[in-house]
Amino acid sequence: MKNHFLWNILFEDSWIGRRLDKLIELGFRIIRWSKKVVVPGFDGIPLYDVMTFFLKSLVKGNIGAKASGIAYNFLAAIFPGIIMLFTIIPFIPIENFQIMLMGLLEDFLPNEIWRVVNKTVEDIITRPRGGLLSIGFIMALYFCSNGISGLTNAFDSSILNFKTRSWFKQKAVNIFLILLYTILLIVAIGLISLGSLTFSFLNEHH
Repeated sequence: MKNHFLWNILFEDSWIGRRLDKLIELGFRIIRWSKKVVVPGFDGIPLYDVMTFFLKSLVKGNIGAKASGIAYNFLAAIFPGIIMLFTIIPFIPIENFQIMLMGLLEDFLPNEIWRVVNKTVEDIITRPRGGLLSIGFIMALYFCSNGISGLTNAFDSSILNFKTRSWFKQKAVNIFLILLYTILLIVAIGLISLGSLTFSFLNEHH
């Protein structure tokens, strides 16, 4: 009885109580509104059901474990990928490409770090190493393939069903995506180098 009386004093007959009632009523209005609204692309399913399914998927879909596995595989692929990229640079048949890359790295890295890694980077990108390139390529392909497999499996799975592909089809998709990302990375590096040359040309002639 005392607790009920205290509740009436603190909430029901006070400014806080009136605000709480309005917030609760607003929440019910939003729920009723979301049950009537249909978002395009969801086959006539109300927004309320879509959000409910999304929240249940976050809770029951083991999102954290999937994200951890994907992050681990891609992190493991970074280092062999870097080895592969640096060892492939001496084989690029572009005049003064290595010199331009050294200048780009010098501008990008802090001076203290550049003094430490200067000789090592110069040795790696100027001396061809076929064996190291093969090892880096195989390791990068393996770990990247595992990372993309985890990523596609996470996207294909849900709490209701799980879409599967054959092993060969999965590997073919993974290799295609890896090659696509590699091409995009090479193009991006080329555009960065081209941008530096363009700015240098404009500074010299204007």
